[in-house]
Amino acid sequence: MNKPKYKTVLETHGIKVPFVSDVISPRMEQVIGKGRYEASEIKLLRKILRPRDRVLELGAGVGVVSTAAALVTGPEKVIVVEANPNLIPIIHETHKLNGVEGVEILNGVGVGAPVGGEATFYLREDFWASSLEKPHERETGTITPVSVSQIDLNAIFEKHRPSVFVLDIEGGELDLLPTLDLSSCRSVVIELHPKVYQLEGIARCFDALRTKGFAYDAKQSRGGTVVVFSRIKVPAKTQPRVTAVTCMKDEGPFILEWIAYHKMVGVTDFLIFTNDCSDGTTEILDQLDHLGHVRHLPNPSMGFNSPRHQPAALQYARYHREYRDADWIISMDVDEFINVHIGDRTLNALFDANSSANIISLCHLDFGCDGIEHYEDRLVTEQMRSCDDKFPAQKPRRGIKTLIHRSAPGYTLSNHRPIFDDPNDKQIDWIDGGGKKFPKTRRVGQHKGMTPHGVYEQVQLNHYPVRSIETYLTKAVKGNVIAIDSFVGLEYWVKRNGNADRDETIQPLLDRTKQKMTELLADPVLFELHQKAVCYHKAEIEKLRKDKTMLGLLKSAKASHEKTKGGVKDEQSA
Repeated sequence: MNKPKYKTVLETHGIKVPFVSDVISPRMEQVIGKGRYEASEIKLLRKILRPRDRVLELGAGVGVVSTAAALVTGPEKVIVVEANPNLIPIIHETHKLNGVEGVEILNGVGVGAPVGGEATFYLREDFWASSLEKPHERETGTITPVSVSQIDLNAIFEKHRPSVFVLDIEGGELDLLPTLDLSSCRSVVIELHPKVYQLEGIARCFDALRTKGFAYDAKQSRGGTVVVFSRIKVPAKTQPRVTAVTCMKDEGPFILEWIAYHKMVGVTDFLIFTNDCSDGTTEILDQLDHLGHVRHLPNPSMGFNSPRHQPAALQYARYHREYRDADWIISMDVDEFINVHIGDRTLNALFDANSSANIISLCHLDFGCDGIEHYEDRLVTEQMRSCDDKFPAQKPRRGIKTLIHRSAPGYTLSNHRPIFDDPNDKQIDWIDGGGKKFPKTRRVGQHKGMTPHGVYEQVQLNHYPVRSIETYLTKAVKGNVIAIDSFVGLEYWVKRNGNADRDETIQPLLDRTKQKMTELLADPVLFELHQKAVCYHKAEIEKLRKDKTMLGLLKSAKASHEKTKGGVKDEQSA
């Protein structure tokens, strides 16, 4: 890193700052020289910091706040994140001038969960005004957009456990605060920006911190826009009851992964209906029911020989205790996995970040076969990492599944979303997976999709509709839960075998999933039933490979994949 060029050293509150005229404007020179730059933050930190504190600063400017912090705690306990690349050399030089070495300095935009590569940051003539906010029409002066990395702040919180969090990010705090896990923090020092988001935005910032166990600390705060929030002791929060309603047919090898994963992310109850199973699915679910993990029932469609299994089950579900006692309900399938990106990555974090919402629609991200031909008894979520383009240019609509809170007004449960008695009811607070309001125009009727842009920031629904190429054969003959006689063929494969992009955001959650699976498989009966289902699945695949029609589908699926992705992995020989 090149040393910044300067001749003059400024001083503010006893901290020396290099006057780099290429970056620090004459106006900012006066602000620093008169002791007004970051004055409130410096005074507050000197008041509240303790020698053993760890400090994370977001929006470091020229490094005076991190210098003040490091002189109290020691530099090895301070981490700064600054998006403006022009300020990084100045921060290093400020630290050096003040005898501070060892502060970890990161250049990038801090986010709760990185999504979609780099971010665009707008450099302004006064460096303190630079931000993610796009230029508006009346704005004057030179504005330069630059691409900067996204930095996963929750990973920093998890690794370093900072006790004091300082942030001054020119209004970005409004959307950022709900996404952060602040459980390690004792204090949050924040500069509010009412000119950016007015009183409503200030209220949202206060609410976001309140839900995370903080209160405005009038004793520590000095008035003005720089304020301190301190952690308060709150009663232990009762975990919300979340019920997943689903239909299954011949899903034996995949049940335990789905149950274990969703128990880990916060689903408390499972209401599962089955029909016409031959692979051990019924027996596995009966044992899980016996052990208290799920409620398993025959699909009521079986009683009157109806092929409409899912509509019948969803209509019947509301009469059961697991439905009546739930705080949240979701209808979903065994090939769908709720992937929360914020906080501790559980449903609780999602609900806390959107405390007023009573409808949350999760958008599908389809995962393809990832070139895997042969079935193996391994986690599907671990094997398949290739997916549809997350940000497609043509903006095609993708499927949704919806979390529904008990406070939602009258509705009929359907597979994708609630069908409201009155779509214009003011009690409906419906958001998407990005935390944005769901368009009111799409409340009417039975719209069951959304465009994927901007809807994956907080949560996405990982969808594994094809799994391996061999397993797809079993799906083809099984049909779907809407109609028993439907054959799922090559057209569905071509549509759903998405491998244009790659998404591994679920991978950090799989160690805990495996732990849950190990706990389930500790039951010897369940262990034996799972092994039998795996053997049945393998035998069924071998039988289907000998069928002329199914062998043709297998070859066509492989050829289709090779044409678009250039090859199929041979997992058995690897």
